[in-house]
Amino acid sequence: MLPVKPSLDGRSGSASIGAGSFGELQVQGALNLPIGDRSAIRFAANRYEHDGYNKSGTNDADTLALRGQYLFNASDRVSVRVGVDYTKLGGMGPGT
Repeated sequence: MLPVKPSLDGRSGSASIGAGSFGELQVQGALNLPIGDRSAIRFAANRYEHDGYNKSGTNDADTLALRGQYLFNASDRVSVRVGVDYTKLGGMGPGT
């Protein structure tokens, strides 16, 4: 998935939460903040987890993903965007 670029057009944000069987929980959120007229930052997060589908507890999920970006428009023709990503994949994984 391509990251959404920070925007200079104003503050914005979004959030969603979902739940399901086997203790499924998914939480997503994003926040965009302009800094002056030429730069902005954007943060996004995703958390997904569910219990194992197998009796042994395997086939579960436990993930966390975070992203931060900084945009600086030096001129009409030059812009710089720097981003950092963090992902944690956990859980017991697939069973046999």
